[in-house]
Amino acid sequence: MELKKIRIYVLVLTVLGILIAFLQLLKLNDISYFLETNNVSEISPPSLLLNYMFLILLVAIISSFFILLFFGLQDNNKVVVDVKIPEIIEEEFEEKVELNLEKVEQEIAKINKVLSPISDKTELFTKILQLWAKEFNIVQAIAYEKSEKDDFVLIAKYAYYIMDKEPRFKLSEGLPGQVAADKNMLYVNNVPDNYITVLSGLGSSSPKYFALLPIVKDDETVALIELAAFSDFSKYLKYYYEALNALLVKKL
Repeated sequence: MELKKIRIYVLVLTVLGILIAFLQLLKLNDISYFLETNNVSEISPPSLLLNYMFLILLVAIISSFFILLFFGLQDNNKVVVDVKIPEIIEEEFEEKVELNLEKVEQEIAKINKVLSPISDKTELFTKILQLWAKEFNIVQAIAYEKSEKDDFVLIAKYAYYIMDKEPRFKLSEGLPGQVAADKNMLYVNNVPDNYITVLSGLGSSSPKYFALLPIVKDDETVALIELAAFSDFSKYLKYYYEALNALLVKKL
């Protein structure tokens, strides 16, 4: 209940209570005067009934006043609490976001711990693709390394079946070559049909989400990773990518 309405109700009840009390006082005075002047020892039943009615009404009004005041303040307090709820929810949401980022850092640390002892490049990239496939629900992944001929050749794969010959590309050639030349991560969330085909025992299908991650060392792309999935995996991808690039720079 609003504070303004409470004040109006209290004012009305107070005025009504004062008026009834004043009338009751006048009535009692009239009865006393009547008893004194007429030497009547008892008040007639109608007069007693009227007095009781006035007293009951007065008590009811006073009781209503306190009840209304009590519950009105309770309602008013509820309004104040409700106003604070969004702030609390927002604070909790921010804490959850921080916890999620903290969890990502912990997962990256675990992955780096697994990768750090590995020295063989093929084994290293194969393990990277396996770990990331589990982390991001990747359905297909390829890793390329820059060769001495300055072209990029396949060094590791995950769920990728070579039908003809191993894929390779040169700097600025095709989409992977352009990303390697630009040295910036690329994420595509609407891959055209049949651009990538995933083969399985159930048939084939085309993922809609695709990422190209260049590994840059001394301002030069030395490796590149392709990732494909059926669902959006862009959340936190840049954190994993930055950590991976920092780790691989020391090993390549």
